[in-house]
Amino acid sequence: MSIESDDLVKLRETTSKTLIAVLWVHVPIAMIIGMVRGADWLLPVALMATMATAATVSWRTAGNSLSTRLIVAVALPPRSTPAAAISDVSSCTPGFF
Repeated sequence: MSIESDDLVKLRETTSKTLIAVLWVHVPIAMIIGMVRGADWLLPVALMATMATAATVSWRTAGNSLSTRLIVAVALPPRSTPAAAISDVSSCTPGFF
């Protein structure tokens, strides 16, 4: 049984738009972090762009359906905070922090 109110539909729509924007913001962030660390950045950026594209295409074609929500959930990085990036850098350079 599925009962959806207008408020829930609006919340899902707003959340989907926000999370897709967050996915696209992660693409240049991944590139900057890779360049600063001197690591290979092309593959992570390509994967992030591919996942953001998949989520965007799903949202544009299927709207805010379950498939779009699942694709966005898979596309989001597991640790998507600036603090996580800083902790990764500090773990790579012992004694730096």
